Amino acid sequence: MKTIRTKLILIFSVCSIVLALTLEYLMRNILVEYAVKGYFIIPILFFLLGLPFIVVLTRSREKVEDKKMVNKYMLLKTGKMFFAMFIILFYRLNNKNDFKTFALIFALFYLLFLFFETYAYFQVEKGVKQIKENTTSLEK
Repeated sequence: MKTIRTKLILIFSVCSIVLALTLEYLMRNILVEYAVKGYFIIPILFFLLGLPFIVVLTRSREKVEDKKMVNKYMLLKTGKMFFAMFIILFYRLNNKNDFKTFALIFALFYLLFLFFETYAYFQVEKGVKQIKENTTSLEK
């Protein structure tokens, strides 16, 4: 599981940096009218929310249960959704001028990171399946 964790953290970090810099470039040079004051908050927030997601899912244990893994995944997704709604509400109360643009960019990040989290979950499930196959083959 540690190799899966390292791989996922590396992929997550590279994708986060590329996405953040690409959108920053687009907003500063091409889509100037969509530039948001608080843009830097979004990539940092999603990066800081993504790392614990990877760590919690890839925590190695001797006995891995499918139901517990699904419950952890759903709990993490629910917590992230509530935290995201809190951030959007907080931004709305403090900056009413460019709220729509901020919410659109935030939603874009949310969806893109949702794809990554789904990929990460499938990679962890594949690793769990391999661990189970190895332990059952050793028991025979």
